[in-house]
Amino acid sequence: MTIKELIEKKFKELSDQGMEEKIAYESLVAEYGLDEKHIKEILEGKSALSKEMKAEIENTVVETVGPLFKGFKDKVSTLNFAPAKADWRVEMGEKIRKTLTKELDSIVTGNKAITTTTMAAIIPEEWIKHIYETVPMYGAAFEAGLARIPLAEVVNMAKLGTDVTLEYQTENTAPSDSAPTVDAKPVNRETLIGTLVMSRQSLKYSAVELTNYFTQRFIKKYARHIDEEVFTGTASGSSKYTGITQASGTNSVIFAPGETSFNNINRDYLINAIHAINANHLVGAGWITNNQTVGTIHTRCVTSAGMPLFNYNTKQLLGYPVHITSALPATSAADTAFIIFGSVSEGVAFGEDGFEVASDASVKFAENAIMLRAVGDIAIYVIQPELFTIIKTSAT
Repeated sequence: MTIKELIEKKFKELSDQGMEEKIAYESLVAEYGLDEKHIKEILEGKSALSKEMKAEIENTVVETVGPLFKGFKDKVSTLNFAPAKADWRVEMGEKIRKTLTKELDSIVTGNKAITTTTMAAIIPEEWIKHIYETVPMYGAAFEAGLARIPLAEVVNMAKLGTDVTLEYQTENTAPSDSAPTVDAKPVNRETLIGTLVMSRQSLKYSAVELTNYFTQRFIKKYARHIDEEVFTGTASGSSKYTGITQASGTNSVIFAPGETSFNNINRDYLINAIHAINANHLVGAGWITNNQTVGTIHTRCVTSAGMPLFNYNTKQLLGYPVHITSALPATSAADTAFIIFGSVSEGVAFGEDGFEVASDASVKFAENAIMLRAVGDIAIYVIQPELFTIIKTSAT
């Protein structure tokens, strides 16, 4: 029912009740927020929304948003508006919001601020208090016990060669001295850095506290990057370090010929991965894999009684914790490592010289923008590859 029909119905009801015309108009004015002139025009079919009312809306909006939206009045004037709701203000408000969104998008991207195609998210609305994101799993390396070692100017990772010894003493005989060896493994120190320019308009008109939000995004990105380097780094292209799946000296459990899909996983392969590790290094060991693979393991790796080996409640598989990361592949492919078993805390050396996120308003002062910078120095070395087993699909 259109507003014209609603007003006609209401006017007829009031007239049938014997109410005088003037009082009836006053009643309609109070109910619909329109003056007597506009109600008469609507009843006579002359105007769905008078020019005066439209001008009043335009002036109110322009005065509210100020000079920020140059030419906004013209945009409002050309809105294709035909009331379809009982309250004309609802529909007009929706159209104004869409126009505001488009204008704000232009302003922000024009200042090379947050590059996105959905800048409508920064229009202040009651329900917009957070940016809902699709976040990949991150931080599995830290969860698995990756220890942070402070970086010095010269980076050397220490790897134990020959261990200390113990022996039974013969009376009145001096024991043999232990002769352990520790090898220095030089590792490149690399700087990770990321920057983001945010216009003051985007910060001012956002319902979300963008500085804190993007600080957290940088921190999550950092943990995700460490996962990629520790587990699957190739030391080529955008990667600076050799990860566990690419390191020489690891143990391997390879699927039988013809088994090129992750779906070919079975409990024997998992058990063989555990047995490949020296028993002295099983304390602190765990599984690292993709969330999709966990689902496959849950379905295909069961006991003789048909019970899944993976426990979703404890996140354990055959008594060892499972650490989930999107750094390892989710899609099956031949000759592909997709599960790691071992002790990250003992097998990987990780040097770090802090990771900080700071803001500065002076760098982009002329652009009326703020710079957000994330930076940290790292060094990664798979120092004991023999502490890991890689489960791979068959090459053919």
